[in-house]
Amino acid sequence: MGSQWDTHSSEFPDGPSQRADVMQESSAMTTRSESRQSLGSLASDEIVFHPKTFKGHSSPKKDPPTPEPKGDDWEALEVGKENVNLEKATRRRSRTKKEVLKMGGSEVTTASKPARRKHAKKLSSGNAPYSYSCTLNESHQSSVYGVMFNPYLPCDEEYYMATCGSNQVNVYRLTDDGKKPEHVVQLIDSNKEECFYALTWAIDEIIRTFVLVVGGAKGIIRVIDPMAKKTISTLRGHGESVNEIRTSPMNSMIVASASKDRTARVWNVALQNCLAIYGGSEGHLDEVISLDFHHTQDFLLTASMDHTIRVWDLRPETEVGKRIQESVDPSKHESFATLPSIENHFSLAVAKDVHTNYVDCARFYGNFIISKSCENQIVLWRFGGFDQPVSGQGTLLRTETYVLHTAWVEVPKSSIWFIKFDIDPDNKYLAVGNEEGTVKLVDLHSIKPEAKKPDYALSCPETGRVCVRQTAFSPDGKVLVSSGEGGVIVRYDRK
Repeated sequence: MGSQWDTHSSEFPDGPSQRADVMQESSAMTTRSESRQSLGSLASDEIVFHPKTFKGHSSPKKDPPTPEPKGDDWEALEVGKENVNLEKATRRRSRTKKEVLKMGGSEVTTASKPARRKHAKKLSSGNAPYSYSCTLNESHQSSVYGVMFNPYLPCDEEYYMATCGSNQVNVYRLTDDGKKPEHVVQLIDSNKEECFYALTWAIDEIIRTFVLVVGGAKGIIRVIDPMAKKTISTLRGHGESVNEIRTSPMNSMIVASASKDRTARVWNVALQNCLAIYGGSEGHLDEVISLDFHHTQDFLLTASMDHTIRVWDLRPETEVGKRIQESVDPSKHESFATLPSIENHFSLAVAKDVHTNYVDCARFYGNFIISKSCENQIVLWRFGGFDQPVSGQGTLLRTETYVLHTAWVEVPKSSIWFIKFDIDPDNKYLAVGNEEGTVKLVDLHSIKPEAKKPDYALSCPETGRVCVRQTAFSPDGKVLVSSGEGGVIVRYDRK
């Protein structure tokens, strides 16, 4: 069957013409190709429009051509309806399931439903720059694994935020007064076995709108237009679950995905094309949990359960770099329907001695790298200069493991995997959660070589010991949001 969206009382900030102006400021727009290739294996969605829609959509815009539905349907859910019976998504591996993880000879016990505290703990420590504002609970009551603000809209007294967890994707509007987020859109996959782990915002420059790119347990990546309340396309290729998706800072239609199938893939979401596959016999030996683009888009960072972190080459002179540049050229769009993906088995550099456990989050910090492992610590470190070969005898075909450890940060109670951090737009604060429902803030401008503890701790009196899976800063850094077990989302505002 087709799929449906239910929209709600909230309105979107910009009409089509205003939205085009916003996107021109954030990314160069391209025109629609006259013939857009339709892939028979892609699933599309039939949409039912309701009278309450986003502002600027009194009349629906013309939809791009889409293939016929082929399973993977969506179901509608009315926000606020109390008697909806939802089947909870299957809990997977050690993300939520109670089990003993054997890692490097040690054992770590995790619990899916930690006991709540009898007494509310202190909201913040010291003179924390953020303070608790409100709490939101999603209806599925499962883990909210992904949360991200839309970076392509101006922060004019309001923000738009998307979350994913269980088989749901939700969009909220937040105002700057610290009030509870307003539910705007909810989308539910009809496959009760689906569980979304990752999402990112991107821009489809062919239809000239921003989109949500989401993926999870089934390994299928969906490209969603939240304004038209429909799935534009599905990106198929991963053989296992998708753990993280990131958008290129240089080309907003280019995204990368990390998967349990031990590979990372680079996609053009507008062309529905997989440009490159990173992995193989010389790649990661276990599932890839995290990845990130360098701010120049010249390098891709991947982190894995095999305890290693790899850097892959995307520079313009490489085959992949050329393919990426061609994919954003409108004059060459037609040729991409038949082009095979480029396979790259050899990373530019690999770090094997930074962590001794699962590496579940890694980000570029300028030419440095910040990585987190399931060993209660975050490390700031670097290879040699990115414009030169790595130190020692490493080459593109024989990678080097030598790294320079710069600083350590202790993050207690974060030994289970899939706890991810975020860095604010000013590159000053790093926010990371833990198993006890606390968000730790690290001042990166005052970090020192010796091991240190986080500078501040933020907590919520209403949630107790609920594991925090993800944190996200608003584009202007004024709002910090955390998400985690039990469908809990907590908002903190800058003082």
